[in-house]
Amino acid sequence: MFDERLSVERTESKVIRVPPAIEDARIEEMAIFGWNLQNRQDVVVPLGARSTVYHDEDEDEVDTDIQSRHYVVLHFVRPLTLPNLKKVEELEREYFASQPHREGTKGGGCGLWFLPVVFFMAALGALSESDGPYESWARPVAGLLMGIAALILFGLIAGSINKDNKEKEYQRKRGEWPKRREELRREAKLLLSNIDFD
Repeated sequence: MFDERLSVERTESKVIRVPPAIEDARIEEMAIFGWNLQNRQDVVVPLGARSTVYHDEDEDEVDTDIQSRHYVVLHFVRPLTLPNLKKVEELEREYFASQPHREGTKGGGCGLWFLPVVFFMAALGALSESDGPYESWARPVAGLLMGIAALILFGLIAGSINKDNKEKEYQRKRGEWPKRREELRREAKLLLSNIDFD
């Protein structure tokens, strides 16, 4: 005979590390998606010791400053019998992946702006030799160098415009993110309150 009181509810678990400053906020976020905090652990990892020795007339004094990294390990569980679990999992994935990130907006070739100038100056130098003994190749080389300078300049301008467009898109998504995040939170709460939308 099977005793229901002895049955164990099937659960899934997740372990995450967070800085202590955001521990409470992360626990609240996880609860929105049906996760219950089962355990937490403070972890302090020494990064090394730095010691300074002060010499006194009577004795030596040692002052040690130990630097460390502090984080909190949170262990969550969630029953596999939650209503609308598949939809809640989709919302959770979108919620934690939805924060916009800057992509390809670093750099921009700032150090390369001098290259068109170098090629332009080399072309002028080649043109100055067009009346001398190098007349046969000076004009074609100058034309080639001017073309290279123009291509580099065009590439740098196009890259700069692309970088600006990516930054504008990032700023737009960043402005929309809090609203979308709140929508995901609200939808997850409704799903977990046993309201079936299917």
